[in-house]
Amino acid sequence: MIAALCLSSASLAQNVPKIFECNGGVVPDKETAIRIAEAILFPVYGENAIRGQRPYQVTLKDGKWTVDGTLRPGFVGGSFHIVILQRDARVVEIGYHF
Repeated sequence: MIAALCLSSASLAQNVPKIFECNGGVVPDKETAIRIAEAILFPVYGENAIRGQRPYQVTLKDGKWTVDGTLRPGFVGGSFHIVILQRDARVVEIGYHF
């Protein structure tokens, strides 16, 4: 059974879906990165807390989308931070800056 799973996994790794090879991967633009970030962050920190940090600071560098919240003037605390891979939408960092 384990050998069959290993062989199956090895063959799947060779058959990379074409969407991952498309220009821009599965997260081709800023709007998609924001939607993914919100979908992940709303349940963790609360929708109001995340939306209250708009406008978001969104950058793409080396195939990674970074989405950071903006701390409003006069507020004490921090802002969220999330890094999403452009190629396959994996989250590689998530947290809060203080």
